[in-house]
Amino acid sequence: VDNRQAVAFARLAEEAQRDGRDEDAVRCAGQALVLREGLGGAWNNLGVSLMRLQQWIAAVDAFRRAAELLPGDPRPYENLGYLYRERGFGEDAIRNFNSSLERDPYWLPSIRGAVVSAKALLRSDEDGLERVKRGLLVDDDPKWRKIYEGERTRIKQDLDERLRRLKSGL
Repeated sequence: VDNRQAVAFARLAEEAQRDGRDEDAVRCAGQALVLREGLGGAWNNLGVSLMRLQQWIAAVDAFRRAAELLPGDPRPYENLGYLYRERGFGEDAIRNFNSSLERDPYWLPSIRGAVVSAKALLRSDEDGLERVKRGLLVDDDPKWRKIYEGERTRIKQDLDERLRRLKSGL
């Protein structure tokens, strides 16, 4: 198998994806992966284009394959998180953002994704509080800092209220 040809198709797929030509990106990524199935980045990019084309099941499969081939890369699970959040599966989104954060605890897109997903579900737990704190450590964007501060306050209040109820026997 000509590795150079596979890489060339993968690059064409990336260019097509950047230009918003997702059908072309899927076609080129498919050619790359026929030539060399182990191109993890091509699987991840294929998943992004499939997601944009609303081919959800195929996108999930592509991201999972990318996650297997790229064991230290947080992006495949980040992308699965976005896909599940977009489709209305908040708990699955959080689970995948957390898998991304297991690979890189300070991966900002996954911190943001997990915080927003938990906020939408009004989920309050120690893990969420930890993600918010990490976000405050690494994110300089004023808009996001405001979101983290609000979530930190909400989560702390919810946790404090739960503790009060436990102590009072309710």
